[in-house]
Amino acid sequence: MKIANSCSQDSKIKRSLRYSTCDGAAWGAMVGLTQDYVPAFALALRATLGQVALLSSIPNLVSSIAQLGTPQLVHNLGSRKRLVLIVVFLQASLWAPVLLIPHLVPDHRVWWLIILFTLSMLCGNLANPAWGSWISQLVPQDFRGRYFGFRTQILVLTTLSFTILGGVVLKSFSANIFLGFTLLLGGAMAARFISWHFMHKIYEPPLPNTQVKFKLSHFLKEPRFANLRKYMVFVAGINLTTSLAAPFFAVYMLRELGFNYITFMVVSGCATLGNFLSLSFWGNHADQAGNRRVLMLTSLLIPLVPLLWAINHNLYSLIPVQLLSGFAWAGFNLASINFLYDATSAKERMACISCFNVANGLALSLGAFIGGYLVTHLPPFHNSSILTLFILSGLLRALVTAVMLSFKEVRHIKEIHLGKSTSSKWDIFVEQKFENSILSSVNKLDTFLNDVSFVFCDTYGIKPSNLERSPPCYQIPRV
Repeated sequence: MKIANSCSQDSKIKRSLRYSTCDGAAWGAMVGLTQDYVPAFALALRATLGQVALLSSIPNLVSSIAQLGTPQLVHNLGSRKRLVLIVVFLQASLWAPVLLIPHLVPDHRVWWLIILFTLSMLCGNLANPAWGSWISQLVPQDFRGRYFGFRTQILVLTTLSFTILGGVVLKSFSANIFLGFTLLLGGAMAARFISWHFMHKIYEPPLPNTQVKFKLSHFLKEPRFANLRKYMVFVAGINLTTSLAAPFFAVYMLRELGFNYITFMVVSGCATLGNFLSLSFWGNHADQAGNRRVLMLTSLLIPLVPLLWAINHNLYSLIPVQLLSGFAWAGFNLASINFLYDATSAKERMACISCFNVANGLALSLGAFIGGYLVTHLPPFHNSSILTLFILSGLLRALVTAVMLSFKEVRHIKEIHLGKSTSSKWDIFVEQKFENSILSSVNKLDTFLNDVSFVFCDTYGIKPSNLERSPPCYQIPRV
């Protein structure tokens, strides 16, 4: 009887993970039709640089603070899945008034876009802690890098496909551009409803019997969270310095470089393509070498992206830059969420995800606010203050990597054997030819960056004890 129940449970989980992949693909379609095109929509509505910055900062600020209430909402509803389904349905529905703005709203269109887009992001992000706690319970720890890498590959492929479709649609309706945006936003709404449909089918494991009363003050003070806090500060620092420039790439391409929507789509899509092509590599590398090492490698590449944008001003030179961007961010985003899953117990994970998302949302919001101010006050580089902002963003990203990368890996890393492997021929080639040299280089970089962190902290009077290794939030190994 126990064996039958176990087989039934395994079958239910495998089926749920397939449904989760389908949900991710539909979500990727929504992202492909909106991620790069909502700023373009705002520009078509004649948004100013300040309004473009607010379109990024206000939604991140509101939705990040709201996530602190997610654990209480789950407690009141008695189910993570129920909360996710409610807010995802609301997010899908909110695309309807957004697409009607150019047709029904005569004045203050950009401000209405900011308000409605903020509500949409609020609903979507309110689900994140509950979704992360729910789905991470279904995926075994040692399989997370590969599963989420595969799922994200499907998601990114869908995103790329619909980003291309979006560019073609806008080019086809260039004579009536708002009709083109209506089709894109209507497609995004339909895709999110499809995502909601597949979420209905995913099994939700029972919540842990022992509920931990999680307080933010405990998280900020208790020594057992010290390593997790340092990790969150590092990721928030990268996001803050990135968001200084992030809202203005679309502005730079469409207004200053004069790209049409097809060219805009090609450049934007190359980052998605680089993301897709590298996810399998990063997923396997994270499982073998640890998420921290992936975060370190990618955070050394991320500062290069805005610096290369500042010195390359044509389509053919920007394509490899965007491929590099996709390659670096794929590993960073995958490893950052998997590190968070590894560093938290099932009982505390939802609350920790809320804290993580709040920290990053505030960082993204603050960065966009500061960037919106700086872009109108910085001296121009090659006749563009946006390029000056790109350079500043790249230098600050490098500084964050050098100073804040002081957290430790929390998961036991198995010894890598290069014998039998179920990986693809490309993965085997990479492992055999480059793995040892990569790990050797990573160890040297790790030592160097730790030395930089200690020197910085000693210079500014920060106690060295704060950089010492802290125990993770759970005892390894963990189921």
